[in-house]
Amino acid sequence: AHIEDATGHCEALASRLRETRFEGPDRDFSITCSMGAAGLDLSGDDPSQAFDLALKVADAALYDAKTRGRNRWAGFKRRESDREPFEGSLDVPELIASGALEPIRKPD
Repeated sequence: AHIEDATGHCEALASRLRETRFEGPDRDFSITCSMGAAGLDLSGDDPSQAFDLALKVADAALYDAKTRGRNRWAGFKRRESDREPFEGSLDVPELIASGALEPIRKPD
């Protein structure tokens, strides 16, 4: 799936999880989750590097979701005009400020 599809996929997964009832020893319960999403482009020369980058971006998105509250999801979309791999450390706030990453989030 593309990162543009994250909204629908994350909402569907979160909804399905909320609707699932679990049996506990004293009572039934349901749970919620926070999620981070990132696009993964395997068409480059190094799929391993692309996967590592996507994992780091998704992890940053997960922390973004968690800092905004419970039962949230967030993702980051790469700027279309900037398809080169990121060099050096992955400073997500800097990449957002520069416009290289665009946040995609569940509305508050």
